[in-house]
Amino acid sequence: MKWLIEGKEYSYDGKLTVKDARFIHEKSGVGAGRLNHELFIEGHPNVIAAWIFLLKRQAGEAVRWEDIDRIDITDFRPLPDQVDEPTENEPEEATIAPDPTSTPGKTRKRATSNT
Repeated sequence: MKWLIEGKEYSYDGKLTVKDARFIHEKSGVGAGRLNHELFIEGHPNVIAAWIFLLKRQAGEAVRWEDIDRIDITDFRPLPDQVDEPTENEPEEATIAPDPTSTPGKTRKRATSNT
């Protein structure tokens, strides 16, 4: 998953270490069980700050906690996963042809009654 922070993309591999969970809890008071809710639904500013700090640190940036306060979060968001389109060598999904033995628009009667 990728995140957008001030116009720059940051990757997140989906793993949350105990160290990172402790850091988020220390900075925001939010535990791992409520992390998604507080980040995506509530937009808890301390959770957002801790998350941005972790993403930047994982990207190898030299970041200090004080630097996070100056980040513009108006465009902070997860980016949709990229869907790979088939290449020329990769066959596209086959379309299922209609059954040639069926009559379009007609349905078969049930063999048993509903009573």
